[in-house]
Amino acid sequence: SPLAVSGPEPFLRRWNTRTWQPLTPDLAFPPGYTNGVETGGSPALVNLAYSPDGSVLAGGSSNGYLALWDTRTWQVVQVFDVFEEKRSGKAIYDLAFSPDGSRLAVAVGDRVAEQGTLVILDLARREVLFRKQEQHVSLLSGSCCK
Repeated sequence: SPLAVSGPEPFLRRWNTRTWQPLTPDLAFPPGYTNGVETGGSPALVNLAYSPDGSVLAGGSSNGYLALWDTRTWQVVQVFDVFEEKRSGKAIYDLAFSPDGSRLAVAVGDRVAEQGTLVILDLARREVLFRKQEQHVSLLSGSCCK
């Protein structure tokens, strides 16, 4: 899998790890998911995670949306709205796949207030399995949800 890098921009850049040249085009968050973005543009991609087999790249946005890219085609295959409340100041700030890649843990919330919500997604059924508000939500390991 190429190295994927995100930042404050509304796109992610991929790098070939053999040549260290950028792959084109940069991938943007899908249009239509700008709810809560102050600039009126696309949300910034603030967190990325590859599935264990490298076939899916998850990208969490600055406004609580999560996009899944198929790494063979680099097309968006699913977008989840993981935040149910007002979006102001909320972002996805941690992602972790289960070891088999069937589930994804998402930490979403407000880091400044240290309030967050842990969400577990079933990717095959495309549904939320678990949602719980907590303080100090953080996913410290590279995998979750056995």
